[in-house]
Amino acid sequence: MRFILENRSGDPHTTRLRLKGFPPGVYVLKSGRRSPARVVLAPGRETVLPVLVEGAEQPVVLRRP
Repeated sequence: MRFILENRSGDPHTTRLRLKGFPPGVYVLKSGRRSPARVVLAPGRETVLPVLVEGAEQPVVLRRP
């Protein structure tokens, strides 16, 4: 999954990415210039991930390793 996160306030802040319905397993979350984070998604459960938002637009990628 790839998308561009818009920062309409322009201020650096943390937002939450809520994930549910993905096949269970290990994923890698890459957001902006930050190092990739390892994420484990469980079957049937919602996972909430904090995402630091910097700049006007920020690419976000969630993928299997």
